Amino acid sequence: MANTKDLVRHSTSEKTLLVENGAVVALSGSAAVAITEIDATSFDRASIQIKHGVDSGTATITAKVWGSLFKDAGTVGGANWTQIGDDVTIANATSALKAISTTGLMKLGVTMTIASGTPNFTAGNCKVFLQGTI
Repeated sequence: MANTKDLVRHSTSEKTLLVENGAVVALSGSAAVAITEIDATSFDRASIQIKHGVDSGTATITAKVWGSLFKDAGTVGGANWTQIGDDVTIANATSALKAISTTGLMKLGVTMTIASGTPNFTAGNCKVFLQGTI
């Protein structure tokens, strides 16, 4: 399922974008893309919040936030992507918030793995909030 996006222009000089994941089917030890490629070229800041939201089991989720300067970056987490910061771990019944204030990025995405089982990750539990000046 594709990301959902809500772009808001607050004034002539500020805009925000909220992106939520679609359902990620069968998390496993292999990386699953939770947030597909976001065009981040006109945003200065990004906050990522991930709520532990699997339909079965309690295994810890490991998330990675990725950035790219390539126009055609390909699959999130692939060769044209670089991990931003450390792994984000989300234990059962918790959430994590990662803030990125960095130099410009062209693309942003999120991948997830889980240590055991193959649960589905619930839609809307991974959110990316972008803020930028115009």
